[in-house]
Amino acid sequence: MRSYCHLSGGPLRPVMLMLALAFSSMFSSCGGSSASVPQQQADIALTAGKQDPAAEWPSTLPLDGVQPWEQLDENGHVIPPARGSSGINLFSDFTPGVERFSGSAGSADNGEASRLAAPSGAVAWAIYRLSSGSEGPGVLAVDANLLSGKGYFVGIADYGSGRWEWHGPFTDNHVRLSLAGSGPFASPFGNIFACVLVGGESSCDVVGLSSNPHDSLDTTAPPVPQGLAAEALTGGVSLDWVAVDATDLAGYRIYISASAFTSGSAAGVSRLDSLEGFNQLQMPASKESFFRISAVDTSGNESALSEIASAVPQAGSPPLLGLELSKPSGLLLDDISLTASGAASYDFDIDGDGSFDIAGNTSGVANVDSTRLGIIRPRVRGWDSEGVAFSLGAVSLVIGGNSRPVASLLASPSTGVAPLTVNLDGSQSTDFDGTLAGAAWDFDGDGIFDSMGDAQPASLLKMNEYGTAGVFNAKLRVSDNLGAWDVDTVAIVVTEAGVGNQPPTATLQVDQSSGDLPLTVGFSAFGSQDPDGSIVEFAWDWDGDGLYDAVGESTNASHTYTEPGVFTMRLRVEDNDGARATTTEEITVTVPGNLSPVAGLTVAEVAGEPFSVSLDGSGSLDPDGSIVNYEWDFENDGVYDGYGSSSLVHTYAKVGKYTARLRVTDDSGAQDTVLAEAWIKPGPWFSFGYDTRNSAQCTVDGPSSGSVAWTNSDATDWYLTAAVIAADGTIYIGNKDNRLYAFNSIGQQQWFVQTADDINSTPVIGHDGAIYFGSNDGKFRAINPDGTLRWFYNSGAPITAPATVGEDGRIYFGGYDDTLYSFNPDGTLNWSYTTAGNIEGAPAIDQDGNVYIGSNDGKIYKLDSNGGFIWEFLTGGSISSTVTLDSSGNVLVRTTGVVVAVDESGVFAWSYIVPFAGVGSIATAADGAVYICHMGGMDALNSSGVFQWSYPLSGLYATPSIGNNGVIYTLDESGTVFAVNPNGSLGWSAGVGTDFYNRATIGGDGKLYAGNRDGILFCFGPTT
Repeated sequence: MRSYCHLSGGPLRPVMLMLALAFSSMFSSCGGSSASVPQQQADIALTAGKQDPAAEWPSTLPLDGVQPWEQLDENGHVIPPARGSSGINLFSDFTPGVERFSGSAGSADNGEASRLAAPSGAVAWAIYRLSSGSEGPGVLAVDANLLSGKGYFVGIADYGSGRWEWHGPFTDNHVRLSLAGSGPFASPFGNIFACVLVGGESSCDVVGLSSNPHDSLDTTAPPVPQGLAAEALTGGVSLDWVAVDATDLAGYRIYISASAFTSGSAAGVSRLDSLEGFNQLQMPASKESFFRISAVDTSGNESALSEIASAVPQAGSPPLLGLELSKPSGLLLDDISLTASGAASYDFDIDGDGSFDIAGNTSGVANVDSTRLGIIRPRVRGWDSEGVAFSLGAVSLVIGGNSRPVASLLASPSTGVAPLTVNLDGSQSTDFDGTLAGAAWDFDGDGIFDSMGDAQPASLLKMNEYGTAGVFNAKLRVSDNLGAWDVDTVAIVVTEAGVGNQPPTATLQVDQSSGDLPLTVGFSAFGSQDPDGSIVEFAWDWDGDGLYDAVGESTNASHTYTEPGVFTMRLRVEDNDGARATTTEEITVTVPGNLSPVAGLTVAEVAGEPFSVSLDGSGSLDPDGSIVNYEWDFENDGVYDGYGSSSLVHTYAKVGKYTARLRVTDDSGAQDTVLAEAWIKPGPWFSFGYDTRNSAQCTVDGPSSGSVAWTNSDATDWYLTAAVIAADGTIYIGNKDNRLYAFNSIGQQQWFVQTADDINSTPVIGHDGAIYFGSNDGKFRAINPDGTLRWFYNSGAPITAPATVGEDGRIYFGGYDDTLYSFNPDGTLNWSYTTAGNIEGAPAIDQDGNVYIGSNDGKIYKLDSNGGFIWEFLTGGSISSTVTLDSSGNVLVRTTGVVVAVDESGVFAWSYIVPFAGVGSIATAADGAVYICHMGGMDALNSSGVFQWSYPLSGLYATPSIGNNGVIYTLDESGTVFAVNPNGSLGWSAGVGTDFYNRATIGGDGKLYAGNRDGILFCFGPTT
């Protein structure tokens, strides 16, 4: 490994070669900043030896997603991994160079590094994916050892502009780039993508990348560097200054000019493209040079410039120093040698701490210090024969405490005609110093893995069908018991069937599909056909393991099953043009006298994690033995993604309705499966009633005290609606000033939408983040998350009722035109149903998609998902409340002075006379308890409508909300917030002034949100 530096001077850090050589030309320029991106691309083209190399570059930005092992925060961003101590500072996130997201030809593993070697006239590159969290990146560092050529380039994916931003070329082994204040670089999932690239027969080892997040709340610049001094060297200048004491220091920015200057933006002043990480630096120069420096932190705050320093370099040339590492990574206590050449004698700093440990070495060889984990940057000072001029160089390497596992992937077949069924075999993967713990599969090679499981043999064997022509780089990622991982890739080449060829169809018949072992089953492919040719091959896979056990021309086959279990028998047929088709049949083989297990599955939301669900199969049982295996298919697509555990947490990639499948196997091999539905909601409290049942029972505990975290007073009138909270923490709420407001999670206004009248309709958030609400101006609006209008519908009458979004993504709302509407997210009408009175409350939707609505005509209506009438129930009073469904399926409404409950068939269940006036809606807890507010207090009923207790408050407009722990939160007209325990005792209360009109809602962070009559939005909870 060689890194060339043409420098001389004291024990200092070298600067990158390309900028150093260009230093003399900087003095004649009139700009004050580094080169622009187009110019950098032109430089790269020149370096690569091509006039137009852009086609071989990463031209488009990577398409990001959520990996199966990742989770999202409340903002929908990937939660970063635990920070490591390598890279920039103790808070850096370090990614070894071998952990490429993707790479070009010419990129390969080299221990913990990636070797990039560009052939003549081409480029080689590696792209890395680093988590930056919700704040975005602040600083990025690259450790790379240049082996040959003129330098390497670093590109940052700018998702704001849709382009790559390029920096370089660099020859230094360690480069830091400040990203704060530019971009936005983060992908929609909060990740940053960086590319390291070489061209024109250049090569380098990418040892690793480090990043620190940006902190938007940090606006304080670090102290000004003190004591800057410049010293003349042979062919250059050395800079030295007092290190700045700041825990979030990203580095130092170096400003250079041929004459004295006071401002870094003055004409003739240039600055280095990267930050300096040390408080010493050596610069090549040929004439008098002037310098100032500043300190920059990880949030982009920059100090004022230091005092100026200057020096006139001495005549002469230093030695040409070359450095070579025996390997760019190793384990603790490994022997790793560093060889220096090109000078008469050498001083070695073997651990990179700034002090030279070996002086006057004439052999040019020393072992680096491998006694500590992390990044090590050894340095070498090479002296000429007279001991006057010297050159300084450095390299980077990484020391680990655990060997990576080895992923090994085979594909059969690896080529064929679409649709092509490929068996992927990773069973030869291994870990030499531990055990394999996990296996993940990326079938199309886009870098986002499609499924993940444990490292049991079944997880290392997969089958995938490629339905379209193309080259697919299938990937297997195996991880060990200490979290290290490795990826192996195979190319799958799928071609189109012959022109005009129609694929065959496969038909499979069995003489019996279940029975005790040994079970002999006869199979027939009779009925399989090819519409424009003939079937030439029948392949039989007895157990669905992806390996075809028999291949021939006969349409009949038989197999005897000698082990118990449920087997997916697969038939594959191939026509005379090479097109294929498959079909399957399940065969269940049981042990004589054995009773099959019974699979049980429950699904629950995970508090504070909007896209995660808890899947619990611990209720499964085997009546005459034990369950020995649990298999999980998270999307019911027939591919089992996880194995072993009876319960787990799974994170889905987006909002929507999913069906999860659990398959259990008992100790005799018998199996059973069960399905359960999981709905990933658009936010922690995305609608007026929290869920489609309008239960107001949240899965997050609310605040334990009435402390105020923040307030916002931007509104000019009364908040008439409840607040709803999106997955990213954005808060939406409507006001009497005719505006719908959007605030971020710390109370800063993002935007507002102006309507022509009051907004009484609490907004609801759709599956794609759109916000839906009505107004007294008669329009129902769909607003994009950035505050722009998507579509609207003019009903011609006021709309005060909240809308409800179903699990299918449809939007349901009613208004003063007496009509209930069902709209698609694109604004097209599904259906409408007209009642005999105004609709002032939100509809409820049950698990079958049936819709319930109350009307001022006194009736409850039940409609099917297509708007078809099922039944109606006359309550005897006007209904202005939202419909609520309790956990047993009863339908609850508040009429004039009475709570009425009917069962799901429309039969009266019970009623409760409310002692005082009130217009709020009902909340119902998971245990069936019912809560209702009125002018005299808040009453608690059991699931049969029997009074339990009352807490005194003035709740004319109040509607309760329930935390996960059962605490009931409500507001009253005195301007007080109450937290009442499930037994009716007061948990806490907080008076804030004027009255509240609606309900308080609970965010994913456990904080409570409510707006009052003075136009103040309150956030109750801890300040952090």
